[in-house]
Parts: sequence; structure tokens; C-alpha cells
Amino acid sequence: MKTLLAGIILAAFATSAVAAEHPRTNWSGCYVGASAGGLWSDTSYKNGIVVAGVQQSIDTNPNGAVGGFQIGCDYQMASNWLIGLQGDFTWTDASDRQTVFPPLSIETGIFKIDWFASLTGRLGYAFGPWLVYGRGGAAWAKTDVHDFGIFFIPTIDVQGDSTPAGWTLGAGLEYAFAPSWSVRVEYDYFDFGDDTFTLTGTATGGPTTMRASLKQSFSVVKFGINYHFWTGHI
Repeated sequence: MKTLLAGIILAAFATSAVAAEHPRTNWSGCYVGASAGGLWSDTSYKNGIVVAGVQQSIDTNPNGAVGGFQIGCDYQMASNWLIGLQGDFTWTDASDRQTVFPPLSIETGIFKIDWFASLTGRLGYAFGPWLVYGRGGAAWAKTDVHDFGIFFIPTIDVQGDSTPAGWTLGAGLEYAFAPSWSVRVEYDYFDFGDDTFTLTGTATGGPTTMRASLKQSFSVVKFGINYHFWTGHI
């Protein structure tokens, strides 16, 4: 992911260094691009085990690099306001490991966000080669969970994944620095509420299945580069 981010930045600078000035004033058209950046999350995990009358829980904060792609289409009106639709898919290595010590117990949770995706509407305002915009819509994510430990006497080792649907809101600034090319910086907030899912594995008595819940939200900052199939006037 760090290689992807470096490639995006180098491509942007290399292309802008040789590009001629161009009076782009219309962002209408479709685009494809790549982006990379970082993610930090706020996550709360609970399993179905109760020790001394207390349900076991772990607070964790997976964070790491992200990298992916986006595709979208925009229409710029005569007033310079822009509306559009964008879909994106992003991989991430964000992860965290936490060990807690409930009464007479020890528990370790390993959490890894594999990917997240969104489908959003976009509303922006263009001024020459610059575009400031906000976006919002539906989002999805996949987080792997590995939970193991000793609870009073029984041991347990279970795994599963949470794949909830949620929502996202974000804002960004984009600049058309060369014919057919633009760069952007964007911040997005994702919220997936409280998702209940199944963990499977082994316990002291043999194979086991248990229910757990994951309440998760995270923030993402991405830098990106887009190639445009312009339909607006240059």
C-alpha cells in the first residue's frame, strides 16, 4: 500500500511537470482512478461469554494504510454546481491486537479490517480547474476477528468476520492539473453501527459456535489521481 501511495504521488508530480496550462472550466464526464492513504478506527467488541456477571468486551483501534480504486461520473451545471455518482473499493492492512484480564480470565482479540467499499452521491462546486465537493451514501466493510483465551476454567479459540452495511460522509478538494488528469485529497467518515455475527472454533468441550458483536466506525484520509473521459468543454 505504501508503494501504491508513492506511485500516485510520483505520477501526479511527473505529469504536472510536463503538462501545458489548460483553461478547463467544465468537469462533466466520467473518470477512473487510484487512491491511497491511512485509516484509524474506533471499535468495540463483545462476545457471548459472561464471567462474574459481566459480559466480556474489548476496546480496540485498528489502524493502517489503505489503497484502492474509484470510478464515477459527474455533470456540471451552468451555475458551476456539480452532481455525480462514485463507487470505490479499498483494501487495508489496518489491524490491532488487545489482551484483557477479566475476573479470573485472560482474553486476546485480534482484529483486522480487510476492505471497505462505498457507493456515494457527490455534490461539488467548480471554479476553473479546482473542484471542492462533499459526498455521502452507503458503505460496506469486512473485519476479521480472532478471539481466544481462558475464561475462569474453560478455554476458547474462535474466529469469524463481521461484514456490515453502513454509511459514509466525506469531503474533498480536486485539481485538474493536466488534460484528462486530476489529483485529489479526501477525508471520509464511515459508521457501521453494531453488527452481530457468528464465531466458530474450539472450546474445552470440543467444537463451538458463539455469537459476538462489533461496533465500528473509522476515518480515512486518501490522496488520489483520476483519469477523465471529459465531455465538458475545454
